[in-house]
Amino acid sequence: MRRLLCTALLLLCCAYGCIAAVVQPLPKRGQGPWDTYTVSAPDAVDLEKKKDFKPIRFAVSAKEVDRVLKYCKQWKKDPSAKDVYDNEYGFKLEVANSRFRFCKEESKMTAAKKRILLMDVLPAALKLHSERLSIDLENEKLKLPFNETHPYPVLPNCTDVSIPKEHREGIPNADFMLYVGLTDAYKPVKICSRNENNHRPTSALIKFIPREIAATRHYIRFAAHEVAHALGFDIEIMKENNVIDVVEVGEERNKKKVPLLTSTNVLDKVKAHYGCSDDNDIKRVVFENDRRETDPLHWERRIAKEELMSTYTVDFDVTGAYYTALTLAVFDSMPFYRADFKMAESMNWGKNASCDFLKDENKGKDKDTVIKKYPEMFCNEIKGGLECTSDRFALGRCTKEMVLKDIQNISPEYAYFNDLTSSYGDLYDLTDGYPIIKPIYTTSCESGNLSLMPGSIVGNTSRCLKGDKLKLHKRNKFSLSVGDICADVKCDKDNEKVMVRYSGSEIWHNCSDGKKIDVEKNSDFQSGSIFCPKYAEVCTDLESSTKFPIEYDKDEEEKIKKEEEQEKKEMEEEKRKMEEEQRKMEEEKRKMEEKERQLREERSQVNNNSQQVPPKAKLQKKNHSDPVKPQEGDVGKEEEHTTPNGNNNTSENGPEKNVISAPTSTPVPSETTIPSSENNINTTTSSIPENVIAAAAPATVAELNNTQMGQALNQATAIVIVGADSSISASYQIPLLLLLSALVTLASP
Repeated sequence: MRRLLCTALLLLCCAYGCIAAVVQPLPKRGQGPWDTYTVSAPDAVDLEKKKDFKPIRFAVSAKEVDRVLKYCKQWKKDPSAKDVYDNEYGFKLEVANSRFRFCKEESKMTAAKKRILLMDVLPAALKLHSERLSIDLENEKLKLPFNETHPYPVLPNCTDVSIPKEHREGIPNADFMLYVGLTDAYKPVKICSRNENNHRPTSALIKFIPREIAATRHYIRFAAHEVAHALGFDIEIMKENNVIDVVEVGEERNKKKVPLLTSTNVLDKVKAHYGCSDDNDIKRVVFENDRRETDPLHWERRIAKEELMSTYTVDFDVTGAYYTALTLAVFDSMPFYRADFKMAESMNWGKNASCDFLKDENKGKDKDTVIKKYPEMFCNEIKGGLECTSDRFALGRCTKEMVLKDIQNISPEYAYFNDLTSSYGDLYDLTDGYPIIKPIYTTSCESGNLSLMPGSIVGNTSRCLKGDKLKLHKRNKFSLSVGDICADVKCDKDNEKVMVRYSGSEIWHNCSDGKKIDVEKNSDFQSGSIFCPKYAEVCTDLESSTKFPIEYDKDEEEKIKKEEEQEKKEMEEEKRKMEEEQRKMEEEKRKMEEKERQLREERSQVNNNSQQVPPKAKLQKKNHSDPVKPQEGDVGKEEEHTTPNGNNNTSENGPEKNVISAPTSTPVPSETTIPSSENNINTTTSSIPENVIAAAAPATVAELNNTQMGQALNQATAIVIVGADSSISASYQIPLLLLLSALVTLASP
């Protein structure tokens, strides 16, 4: 009896403990059912066990993509091709009805897109989770709960997944199996299986739209968003683990189910972010209230627009999609995940905005007051130029309802997108009608259309910066005015400083918080300034290692390995060609330098020859009584090399020169020497023989006969001609010309 009583007491205590997890008193007048929910017990999570958790590992299988590519190849040959039953997977994949979306040129799935998805997008997206979420790893291969009676591998919740037969044996080095498919329109993620021990999701099917696949930050974050749903950001799993509760609200005819936050862990993170301590203001507004039952669960976009798990809209280009402490807290509240909050990304939207920002009583009431109170998030004016979105990833326009004045201010190129940038009817922005700066299609800083973004730079390091009276040197293609711009941003993480490089400038400018930089006139701008962003606004993505291992199917791994080897060979070949080209260019350059060196040497030799100073020449004048006396040292040579024939002197060691000898009957005059300076400015390669100079000066002009006069004229002319190219021109040319003139006068009859 005593034993039975103890058992009854134990069961009663257990029941009381379960009931104590959530206490719901009766609502008071004016309260809804959500106002009565209070959290009175901590989340049932074994923190001690979580200490041994390790980062989650992923495997990826894309057999459905291969089947679509195979069909498109067949359809290209036969436009009437039908869906074919595949013996490998045991079911018919419906592709024919969507062939125009899967196989047509403008939107088709290709091997290149598959490679982008498997090698660029998914590794980056899965790494975001593996760096932040740890689990109790699978000891051996990951075993999925396949239907053992079925001839093909079929999972209970995913009967239309192309699963390789070898998966029945288990998937090595993995804790989660991601099956990849394709769709022509968005389909929610399917969780295919869960662990038997702790009910952790172990596999899922995600379908991607081919035309959207791109190796951009936006698409990587979108993929990470979908994977988060697969891992457990799911309304049923969150209910099971006391993260939320779902209650019915509204009148009997219009009742709807609303998720209410119940996790103390998540509640604490929400309080810290928004600067609000009122539990009642938080728990009923943080999740979407207007979702359809079949839609996945998200944070309320109005209060968490830039969060990874906020609602996605038709913005093809941009979203903040920051992996914040809010989403990490949701996973950490589950018994099978441990979150690393040091890896939480920062979100500016709603930061310290207070409880007033969270209250949903504002909805449908005095929005102008709220808009004016939070201008960094909401807007109330449509400007002529584009403005920065709140996350600084794009340029955009205010979504307020346009009036005639707004329509007149908008360029026709921007007016084309009016329907996508209007908050009228709350069709696109999902912010309860509060106007925000929303990107126009193709105006993201990462990959936008520059013709719609005057003065901007696009790229993966580009962020949006506020402009002040910016003007371009040249008009934009559409003559669009410059508002804010996208510019390259570099983050100095050690000093938490920002550097900026704008269009047309090669210089990185230090940009301190609250300051602004004036543009250089030698850039693309002629005037204006750029406001410096805060470090926390543009330096948000955390750095991490780029290598992330993923387990693929065996044949896929072999294919990837071959592609990598081929790519490596191509890179090596390209490198070899570049090196060969570089070697040829260097050889050509060496030859040109050698030719230039030889030319310089030849020119230098010519200049040296032309600049040699002639030996000292003594010009001797004869008078009527003294014969010409040779220079000392030259007498022997003069006697040795001069013939007495009178008309020619022939040198044994040199070329023959025509000279005129002095008359033999002329007495030798006394020697008169004319010095020749060794430092003459001009030099020549020619020299005048001394016997020529001596013979050119007879004793007296009166004694000259006609023959002698002719000889004298010829010799004087020769001296003048030689002197024109020699250093003696400066000293003797004028006297010789005077002498020549005198001789001509005397010779005249």
